[in-house]
Amino acid sequence: MAAAIQITAVRLSGGTTHQHITRLWWTNPATAKTGDNTRAEIVTWIEDERARPTRATQVGTGRRSPW
Repeated sequence: MAAAIQITAVRLSGGTTHQHITRLWWTNPATAKTGDNTRAEIVTWIEDERARPTRATQVGTGRRSPW
């Protein structure tokens, strides 16, 4: 299963809508890790998490799952 984070704060620049988000602060409830990243870094992280194979996609492939 993909990691889940909670966004705890955002910094806006030049407006008040989601297009103006420049930085996000987050916490991972499973690990208690916290951090802050740019919007671009968070988008890349989300895309990478979506691309990760899950146990379900490994079934029937003949490959051993890393989990």
